[in-house]
Amino acid sequence: MSHFKSQSITHSIAFSGILIVTVVPVLARLWFDFLIRGNGWRQGDWLINSGSGPVRRGIIGDALIWLSDTSSIPLLTLTIAVQVGILALLIGLFILVWRFHEHRLLILFLIASPAFFLIQWAGEVQGIMRKEIFGYLAMMSLLLTALSRSNRTFLVLPAMAFFVVGCFGNIINAMMVLPFCVGLFLLYDRGRFSQRALIGLVGVALATALSAIGFALWFQDVPMLAGICDPLVARGFEAIFCDEALRWIVDGEVDHLAQVAVRMTFTNIAQFLIVALIALVPVVLAFRVFTETRTLVWYLVLTFVPMFPLYAVATDWGRWLSIPYGFWVILVLLSHASGRLTMAKVPSVIGVYAMLCLSLLLSHDVSIGWDIGGAVASFSRTLGDFL
Repeated sequence: MSHFKSQSITHSIAFSGILIVTVVPVLARLWFDFLIRGNGWRQGDWLINSGSGPVRRGIIGDALIWLSDTSSIPLLTLTIAVQVGILALLIGLFILVWRFHEHRLLILFLIASPAFFLIQWAGEVQGIMRKEIFGYLAMMSLLLTALSRSNRTFLVLPAMAFFVVGCFGNIINAMMVLPFCVGLFLLYDRGRFSQRALIGLVGVALATALSAIGFALWFQDVPMLAGICDPLVARGFEAIFCDEALRWIVDGEVDHLAQVAVRMTFTNIAQFLIVALIALVPVVLAFRVFTETRTLVWYLVLTFVPMFPLYAVATDWGRWLSIPYGFWVILVLLSHASGRLTMAKVPSVIGVYAMLCLSLLLSHDVSIGWDIGGAVASFSRTLGDFL
């Protein structure tokens, strides 16, 4: 008994350490963004707006601009405050999942990958706080519902709200609609709600995803940068802020295929593949840990395959691996909590901790390549910046 208690304490210390090492660089970067008057990627992606006409990803920017004008809170301050609040909410949900889950080594095993979103964010802060965080919030809410008492389904509606906002914030979330629907089915299978409720929830999720994809394809670009930049400049941003995420929304401004091609050097691809192979080790080992291997295959298809087209048209290859991996991890934990996945073998404690150490020391670049030192180096740089 003392051995298991000691092991549980060790796991909790490791989990707390991972949170500190991964969250501190992200929060620090958001603080630095506030000091330098905003980052064109990290805040720029959230402030895409319909000042030049309807455009994909614009709904959140429009809402932030309206809320800023209504409340008289400076737009940059409001945007970063919302980002910090949403990050805190995600971390809070993750801590609750850790608290309620019976097999904490399983959680450490599944997150022991450079592709897990917290580790990826800390290792390459250029890719933090993108709007796939709404998808993680939606899935984490479903997971926490599965881990809570059988009569509690109060997090399903917030999960739906996160998913709906996320779909129109970035169609990446809409592309993950099938894993989200599987999560809803697993809750239904556990008796959390009726078949009629399941049909309604799945119907809303599918309709939202299709509508968001259709909207994004129809209103893919805007004709002029000034239309979406001027509302931000008028609210305190410098014009140079518009030269990153917003410029990629302007029709003909960026040759997306050329941007991918120029980064596809032998070195970059080799670095990406090395980290990818390490990142997918838990996926491979999961086929030894769980009995229902066919279910694992289906989950891989549902999460990873929808992302394949993005590799050809955008450069964020590190994110394209991290996003489906994050959804896969949460879906596996949800399925295990629902009794659909059975552990046939407990992961090796030494192996899990070795993978965690390696994952914290090597990260994908947000684009094509790698970052030696990963989250640990990023954490050290952050401490150095403050000291």
